[in-house]
Amino acid sequence: MRRALILIVTVYVAVLAAFHGAPAAEKVVDPKPVQVISWLDGRWVKAYGENFMEEHWSNLGGTFMGMCREMKDGESTFFEIMVIEPEGTDTVMRIRHFGPGLKSAWEDRDRTVVFKLGVHDSKSAVFTGVGANEGDRITYKLQGKEILDITTEFVREGASISGKKTEVIRMRKVS
Repeated sequence: MRRALILIVTVYVAVLAAFHGAPAAEKVVDPKPVQVISWLDGRWVKAYGENFMEEHWSNLGGTFMGMCREMKDGESTFFEIMVIEPEGTDTVMRIRHFGPGLKSAWEDRDRTVVFKLGVHDSKSAVFTGVGANEGDRITYKLQGKEILDITTEFVREGASISGKKTEVIRMRKVS
């Protein structure tokens, strides 16, 4: 009986050690995707002739909020409001477009343009279109510490003969 008791205690201690005794350093926690793409944070600009584009990203509380605007000849041509945040098990980017002065939204009142975060790391993030935007893609790629290439690939209006309209926008970090 004593051997049985020793065996039970030994098994009990082994089970406790297996479930509760592992040091914290051994536990692996995957960082949230928004943390992995924290390099996007800041103000990015592109000036070309009399034209100007800027994109701001701010990461607070696990959610990115972004703003983009383009100006031509000193006049605003459009604005984008963007959010990157967790949604269920995914991370999504939602975008709303507005005309000059925020007087008119391009999307319907209750609709946003939605992209799902796919492949991402410490220097790039690929967002793929969802729903009505399926087939579209936006890729952010950090080149060094101060250059950001934004590649947009769209398959809808204005698409090329190959079926996609692709544009690369190179921006410089200013803050």
